[in-house]
This record gives sequence, structure tokens and C-alpha cells, in this order.
Amino acid sequence: MMLLKKLAIILMAVLLVLLVFLLNRPSRINIADLYEASPVGTIIDLPSWQTSPVQPDGYDLIAENTFLALFLHPETTHFAVLDKRNDHVWHSNVNVIDPSASRTWRNMQKSTFSITYRQRDNTTRVWTNYEFAIQEKHFEIDVDAVDNGFKVTYHLADRQPKGYWFPTKISRMRYIQLVLNPFEEHTFATPAERQEYSNYLRNAYVQMEDDPDTYILALVTGENTAKDLAGVDVSYLYEIFYEIGHYGNVFDDDGNPTGEYHLDDVAYDNEMYEYYIELDNPEFYIPLMVTLEEDHLHTEIITSDIIVRAPYAIVSMRMLPYMGAASMDDEGYMVIPEGSGGLMHFNNGKQRQRSYQSHVYDRDTTIIPNRLDMQDEGARLPVFGLKHEQNAMLAIIEEGAGHAIIHAEVSRKNDVFNKTHAEFIFMDSGLYYLTQAGMLIWHPDVYEYHPRIRYYFSTDTEADYVGMARLYGRYLAARYELDWLEAVTRPLYLDILGSYDDPDYFLFFPYKNTHSLTTWQEAMDIIQTLEAAGLDEMVVNVIGWFNKGIDHEMPDRIRLDRVLGTRRDFQTFHQYLAVQGHHGYLNVDLIRLHDRPSFYGNQHISRIVGGTLAEYYPYDIASRLPDRSKKPYHLLKLNTVNTHLNRFLRDFDKLPADGLSLRHFGTQVYSDFHRGNSLYRYEAIGHIQDMLYLASEGQRIYLSNPNDYALPFVDHLADIPVETSRFLMVDEAIPFYQLAIAGRIPYAMPSVNLDQIYEPVWYLMRAIETGSSLKYTVTYRDSSLLINTKYNQYFATMFARVHEQMVDLQTTYASLPIEDAYLVGHMIVDEHRRLVTYSNGTSIMLDYQAMTWSVL
Repeated sequence: MMLLKKLAIILMAVLLVLLVFLLNRPSRINIADLYEASPVGTIIDLPSWQTSPVQPDGYDLIAENTFLALFLHPETTHFAVLDKRNDHVWHSNVNVIDPSASRTWRNMQKSTFSITYRQRDNTTRVWTNYEFAIQEKHFEIDVDAVDNGFKVTYHLADRQPKGYWFPTKISRMRYIQLVLNPFEEHTFATPAERQEYSNYLRNAYVQMEDDPDTYILALVTGENTAKDLAGVDVSYLYEIFYEIGHYGNVFDDDGNPTGEYHLDDVAYDNEMYEYYIELDNPEFYIPLMVTLEEDHLHTEIITSDIIVRAPYAIVSMRMLPYMGAASMDDEGYMVIPEGSGGLMHFNNGKQRQRSYQSHVYDRDTTIIPNRLDMQDEGARLPVFGLKHEQNAMLAIIEEGAGHAIIHAEVSRKNDVFNKTHAEFIFMDSGLYYLTQAGMLIWHPDVYEYHPRIRYYFSTDTEADYVGMARLYGRYLAARYELDWLEAVTRPLYLDILGSYDDPDYFLFFPYKNTHSLTTWQEAMDIIQTLEAAGLDEMVVNVIGWFNKGIDHEMPDRIRLDRVLGTRRDFQTFHQYLAVQGHHGYLNVDLIRLHDRPSFYGNQHISRIVGGTLAEYYPYDIASRLPDRSKKPYHLLKLNTVNTHLNRFLRDFDKLPADGLSLRHFGTQVYSDFHRGNSLYRYEAIGHIQDMLYLASEGQRIYLSNPNDYALPFVDHLADIPVETSRFLMVDEAIPFYQLAIAGRIPYAMPSVNLDQIYEPVWYLMRAIETGSSLKYTVTYRDSSLLINTKYNQYFATMFARVHEQMVDLQTTYASLPIEDAYLVGHMIVDEHRRLVTYSNGTSIMLDYQAMTWSVL
């Protein structure tokens, strides 16, 4: 009987463990493949065939089209692009090396890429392909396998001899065969040289007294091995063993040494005598492909053909770090995608400031920083560029943007060149906090995407940031099939805060209480008040309307918050918006789970590097550290997001609304490092597009400051930044984002009343400068209700207090002669003045010092 009880207990325990395992085992990704971007053809108006007498010295012509020619230097693998329209030559590398730069930066100037790789001890090291491949001609050029281009496969290896290249012990037979016999047969320059090397070898390796069939390295003593050799000993032994002898030699089919070496011999001898010495011999074969297309240059790292010697792994790669680099004698600037866009002028004297470095689409939030980063605007567009003199280059990251970092640096920072380029991440790590210092954890997988960059070249009047933005706009239109708007209007955007949650207690038991900031009737009163003031078009986004407030509960079904009114009130509000010609949207957060149910399985939650749950606490602004006294949110697996979206849409289709505002959906893209079932950013982007496509099939879509890949699904954009980075290295803000999408998608600036750093007129001037609609966030009730809640950022939202300002700014904006016109031009006149031009020919001069503008 006791035995049966024990067996029953064991069986129950096993079943419990199995149940926990099954509940925490994530399902495979199951998101319908619904969307695919269009191939991008020619987006530049091709001129007639151009001719040019220019031929870069030492370069061979590889390919040519109507206005560009591609050249390759066979000795260095550097390449050049000739723009035949004005004979300007764009170089992959600088022509004159900066002698004042450090050795590392001099090598970088001569490299077409550099890699950061993970070593055996999990630390990282940087190699340039000049120092470890190009310098000794360890590359192979193939022009036949690529139409209108070439492929270069670089063989990177550390060919400098090390102590561990030599055996601590070697058998007498192998010593005679591989070292002594070739030594005796070698012809030395002089008898004295032969005697010198003979004496050295005799003292270096001696026969063991107790084992005459073995030679031992006599240059080390005790527990030391050949790995401890250094300096002149390594030089002597390298020449004797490898160059004179046949130790470690690679032989051709005829049995002759090729001049290449391997470490197989030393590994064999170490194993024979049980010396367990780690041979630090990283080796990489990396192919770079360059092709000349009809209107651009295409560059690609063929990741599928990369060969890496285990256990090393490529962590990141800087691709063409000096492409188009400008010297201190050049005048111009670099374009960065931070916020609305920014300029870094060449030689701006800010070499003491931190160089520009920004993750495209922001950092992967499943790689948690231990501190809050600078509050930058973020890079939503995978582009960068530069202009010097009457020429400009625009780089568009076509694949790998989700793992890309854009760098930009001015002269005198590390060398005399102004340069910008992209770095691609292939392997991620994160800090795991078992202690205060944290422990570095590497994810074992290497990403398999192919980094691809398109380079477009402009001249004359198109060679500036406005021309680059227009060019990028044409690229977006072709890739995502963005059509021109039938009519361009600038409605007032309103975020109306409806219900919010606040923790409460009943008999010491905590529960989530829901309160109202704006009921459906009060929201309609706000709209009618604005209509009475002459505002006839609005985009209304209601935040907090179902499942208990702004940070609502799990959105797998819809339960209207009763504190806002009845279901009939809800219907009346949306019917009113439709009749009056306004655009109504309801906000939902499908990405973040703010209120996790007690028995909600871990299989629905994404994992950070190391495998723990993607759990995030709000940051304390003062300490810039997570505040664990607050309630965290979790990032959901995309499979779960898709499940919730489908269930949500089934309920949403039953409502009288047809506008859906997807919070974080176009902005936040993240990996899922679940062991055995990982999903990486470059894969996640496609799944997010599929879900956006699904949502947009039956609803209008509203997104806040989205990344470029979300643009084909959007009907209204909000919160597009009107400023650039807070990096001190950046000189000026430009409306690059706005110029790229103007006339194709309606867009608004961030809420005026949530910023309040400047005078109200400043925000109106920024709206004019960027062609943006004005936006406000409002509540009907006093926003002081939100004090001591997690929503205290909405400190100035009470409609009665901002009503007059809203009407005044919107009425003034509507009076400008830019109706049915979009932004087409922008000029920085001086430090305080900006000149903007609209599609109907209207030009407006904005003076930020006097806070005035004039229509020209």
C-alpha cells in the first residue's frame, strides 16, 4: 500500500512537471504571410548616355550605365563610382592616408569593412580587412560571376607568428622530416648565417634523456609551454620551422610549399603529448559584392557564403566605413535620420563631443540596458548621406536595417575625414544581473540576413538634403506603393484620454479601479466646441476606452469601460464623427501586456538574451535606473500578439468604429531569445508587416512616429518629430522625414501641450516649417486627477485650459495660403531663419529669433 502511495506521488510530480513544461513551451510562429514589399526599379529619371574622359589611376572599368561608371583597383579592392554628369568620382576609400591618425584608424582608412568578432574567452576584438587580408593580398576577385559588378572574397587571418605555433614536444621522426632535413637542404646566404641558425636550433630543441625519440623545447622551463614564447625566439623559430622547414606548410598538388601555413601540425603534436593548448587562430572568409544598377550602386555582404573557423563568431561588421568620406578641405554636411532628420556640418569643430551613433528603429528592447539612455528622438528611417560641393550621396539600407547602427563622425575626432557609414550586428549579448555589476551573456546564434545598401548619387540642384529626401520619398513610394493624396489638408489631431486605471484596495485586497477623464458625451462636447470655433476637420484618437483604461488589460476581447457611458453613448459619438467628416480612431496596445493575469503562461512572453522573461519596469528619471516599486509590463511574443489581434478584430468589427490606432505597433520591433524558438528583429519586421496588413484590410490605421516598414498600411501618422537628436555633435534639424512622405500620407507633430518647452507660436512655426498638422492631447476633466498615478506625464491636458490656444494656432495655420499644398522645399538661411516652399509655389520665411514669419 505504501509503495502504491509513493508511486502515485511520483507520478503526480512527473505529471506536474510535464504540465509546467507544456504550459511554458512556446508555439512555433504561426502568422499568415500576407504582405511582401514591391521590388524597387528605377527611381531617377535617366539621362541620355553620358561620356566622360575621367579614368581613376590604377582602376579598371568594371561596368557602366547611362550616367555612372564603376571602377575597381585590383591591388587594393578599393572601388570608385564616376558620375559622368559632372565627372565627380566617389571613392570607397580615401586616396590619401592621414599620417597623424593612429595605426588602427590608418588601417580602417584602407579597409572596405571591419569586423568585431567574439574570441574564445567571450571578449571581442576588432579586425580590419586591410590589416588581415588586403595588405598581404589575401583576397580573390571575381568579375565573371556578377553581372555589372564584382565579388571580392576576403580571407582574414592573423598571420603573425605566435608562441603556440610551435610544439613543446615533437617526435624525433617528425622533427627530422619536417625541420632538420629541410634545414640541411636549405641554401643560406653565408656560412655564418647557417652557423647562427644551427646553433640556435641546437639549443632550442634537445632530445629528452629519458625518451630519445622525443625532442623537447628547451627555451621554456617548469610548467611553461611554447605558448609562453615571445619576441626574438618566435622570430627565429618561425623562420626555421615554417619558412626553411616544412612544419605547418600547405602544399600544392605537386607537393611544393605554397607559402600558406596552417596549425594542423602543432595541434597534432600537442595532442600526441597531451598538451592542451588553445590555438588562437581566428579565420574568416567574407564575400563583398558590388554591382552597378540602372540608377544606383548596390553593395551586399553575402552572409550565406561567410566561413568562420569555430569557435569564433562575427559580432558586427562596419560596411564601407569611408565611402564618400570628405577631407578637411571639403565643404558640406552629413545627413542623419535622427528624429525629423539632422545635419552634421563638415569640420564643425565638435571633435570633443560624442560621435553620432544610433540604432535604426531604436535599440532592441529585449537587450535591456542597465541604465536609461539619452532621450534621443530615434532613427525611424534606414538612411544616411552626405553632400560636398555640388554632389550628394544617399545611402538606403535595404536589408538588415533592424540590426543596423548608423555612425557619423567629423574631422579631427579620430582622423582628418568627415565620414558616415552603417554597422551591422550579427550576434547579440546582454547583461544578466546576478550581481550589481552584471554578467555578459552571449546569444549563441548568428543572424543570417544579408546586409544590403543602395547608394544613390545626385548632382547640382538635387545635391542637397531636400533632394535626398525627395529621392528617398520616391524609393518609399516604389517599395511600398504609396500613392499621392487626392487632397492635402491639415486637420487638427486630438488625442482624447478617456478612462484610466488606478490601484485601489477593498478589505486589504488590491484591485484595479477604473476612472473617467473624458466620457463619450464629454468627448463630443469637445468636438462641438472646436467646431463652433470654426475647426471643421479633426483626427480624433481615443486612448483608454476598453478593458480598464489607458494601459488596458489583455486585449483578446473588447469590454467597453462603463465609466465612459453606455454603449449607446459610444455609438452616438462615432456616428457623430462620421457625419461631421472627422476621422475617428480607437487606441489599443497589442505589444505590451500591462496587467498580467495570475495564471498567464510564460510561453506568451518574449525572452531577453539569457532566456529570462522580457519584463520592464518604468525608469526613475533621477537615477536613470528601473524603479522596481512600480508595476512592470511584459513584451508579448509576436505569435501571441497575432492571436490577440485576430480576436480583437472579431470584436472590433461589431463596433460602429472603423479607425484603429495601434500603440507601439509601428515603432517597437524586438527579438525573442527563447531557447530553441528564437525570433530575431529582421524576421520580426516581416511578421509585423503581415499583422499590419491584416488590420488595415477592414480598418483605417493610425500610427505614432512609425518606422518606415509600417508606412504602407497607415492612413494617418502622428507624433512625427520636428526636432533632431540631442547629440551635441549634430548641428541642425531638418524635416527629412516630412519631405519624404509629404503629399502621400497625412501627418502631425507631437502634442503641443505635452512639451511646453517653448512659446505656443514656436510650435506653430515648427508645424509650418515641417508641413505638419498640429496635435493636442486633451481631457475634459482636470488632469490633476492623474497626480501620483503612472500617467502624470499628462499634466497639462485639461481642454478648458488649452482650448483658446488650440483654436488660435489652428485658425492662424488655416489662414496661410498653403491649402491643398504639401512641403517640397526647405532652406537654412542662417542660424535663426528658415525658408520653406510648398507645392503650390508659396514660400514662407520663418524667423525663430523674432518669432515671426512672412509669406513671400
